[in-house]
Amino acid sequence: LVPEDDLRAFWPSANQLAEPFQAAARHFKVSSIVAARRALDLEMIDRDTFFRFYNEHRSQGSAGSQASDGGNFWNTQRWRLGPRFAATVMHAVNVGRLSYLEAYSLTDLKGDTFEKLSDRMGVRP
Repeated sequence: LVPEDDLRAFWPSANQLAEPFQAAARHFKVSSIVAARRALDLEMIDRDTFFRFYNEHRSQGSAGSQASDGGNFWNTQRWRLGPRFAATVMHAVNVGRLSYLEAYSLTDLKGDTFEKLSDRMGVRP
């Protein structure tokens, strides 16, 4: 992934930067851990430098992954169904032109989730 000759040619300029492993990662289109490990394998950095970076990178990654709670279901439904379609389906159910089973099939929502569609998406049938 990171050819020795290419890394040796690139490293002097990258090593002058504040984040040389990220620069190498962008250049070679690999992760910064892969870039750091390759520099270690080629003895361009010592083990202490590698493990200091590795441990710092790993701790940042775990803190960042805990901060995100995923997407918002109702924002996704607004995009997926669209307010106009959702309102039309709900209106058809309310006036009896469409059964709940058909509405569930059209929206891929069931039971209470379908019932909350109007309030959560801000549409009125």
